[in-house]
Amino acid sequence: MKKSKLVFLFLLSVPLFLLASCAGLQGQQLTPASINDVTLADNGKTIHMAVGQSFLLTLGFNYDWNITVSDLNVISRVKNIAVVVGAQGVYDVLANGTAVLSAVGDPQCRTATPACASPSILFSVTIVVN
Repeated sequence: MKKSKLVFLFLLSVPLFLLASCAGLQGQQLTPASINDVTLADNGKTIHMAVGQSFLLTLGFNYDWNITVSDLNVISRVKNIAVVVGAQGVYDVLANGTAVLSAVGDPQCRTATPACASPSILFSVTIVVN
């Protein structure tokens, strides 16, 4: 394997390791220094961020996601930007306030013939900006 591929894999694994180490923080508040990706592991959490920050929403590729944001003046999805497979977009933190980012994930097998009966999953995270 070429050195550049090894470096890429290492750099990709570091954020995943950091996120995995935070997985046991259900219900606790996270600070801007401790998060730059929002994942399924953050479901139900409150995340504190500052104006000018951004985050990558990564909920996976096993579901078709419908994302809603309660206040687009606080956080908003960056338009026309390509993201990695399994990510649903980059979001900018625009103003002080609170916004709830919610998502409904429908299993991809629902579009198959015959459709599966697997349930949808719900995701929600509260972003507090100050």
